[in-house]
Amino acid sequence: MTTPAEAAKVLAKCSCFDPVFSKPDAALATGWAEAFSRYELELVDLLAAVTNHYCECADRAMPSHLIAQARKLRRERSERETAIERRAREGRIDHQLEARMTALGNAFAIDR
Repeated sequence: MTTPAEAAKVLAKCSCFDPVFSKPDAALATGWAEAFSRYELELVDLLAAVTNHYCECADRAMPSHLIAQARKLRRERSERETAIERRAREGRIDHQLEARMTALGNAFAIDR
């Protein structure tokens, strides 16, 4: 999940490339974080997506532009993974899902 603080970093980087880009404020950061969270994008990919976007395009960056760029970066990284790296990543994801499911189960337990 992308936090508003992380989205604010993305917005700040956009303003480094585009001098008339909106100043990051809480509402804007919250909205962009919500859009980024839909795809569970990491901050490192989102920041790289800003650079890629402005290197390839003169249009003002919007969440959809950065989401597409960040997903492309993630996909390319995944395609370069070795079988061992892929199993390790999948193991980390499985562990995170198990932790979420346990937390949900505990939150809705009848005996509480």
